[in-house]
Amino acid sequence: MGQTELTRQTESFPFSMLHLLTAVLGSIADPVNVISPDYEVIWANKTLLKHTALELDQIRGRRCHELYFGRNDVCDFCPVREVFASSKPCVKEKWIREPKGAGHWREVHAYPIHDESGKVVSAIRIGFDITDRKRRQSRRTRYIESLEKALRDATGGRSPRRGAGDDREGMSLTDRELEVLALMAEGLTNAEIARVLCLSPHTVKSHVVHIFNKLGVNDRTRAAVKAARLHLI
Repeated sequence: MGQTELTRQTESFPFSMLHLLTAVLGSIADPVNVISPDYEVIWANKTLLKHTALELDQIRGRRCHELYFGRNDVCDFCPVREVFASSKPCVKEKWIREPKGAGHWREVHAYPIHDESGKVVSAIRIGFDITDRKRRQSRRTRYIESLEKALRDATGGRSPRRGAGDDREGMSLTDRELEVLALMAEGLTNAEIARVLCLSPHTVKSHVVHIFNKLGVNDRTRAAVKAARLHLI
């Protein structure tokens, strides 16, 4: 696509899209670009340009899969392709390997841009770094597995049972009970929790009893397992 065609397509966006791209999307801290139906880059914000170490005029007209991933064909996971096929927004997660060997997780959102007739003329693609979230999820999964193993070992190999109401339980815990629960899951004793929260041991014990009752458990390990499942900790 030549520069004249790129300029024509960009300027033909509804609602002065060129101004919108620069004024609104240009301020987004995450990488943003606009892709044509031929997968050619029409526009990119400063964050994406910084990642590529190129100027906008240097990436305009280049196919995104060639520019960003060194591929000759469209990426298998490409959410933009699904936007052009369905005319609907699409979100996908992708592990991206950097040229120097490092990598990160990205949650890529793609949105259609329509002309006045309703035809999809391009797509906006925004990538959010979710590496930390993925790591937290992985740590939570390992934590639950280790707690369940400890519970199986303590109960002669029987797996902890999950009740039908698990997804609803825990919603009535107070803020203070959630604080106590988090510290309890870390292995702190009642006396240690009392010192951290500046409470009396008797008050902490009362909170623990209430937590057990609300979660339907009778020991600290089961409380920690259920709290992790419910994302309370």
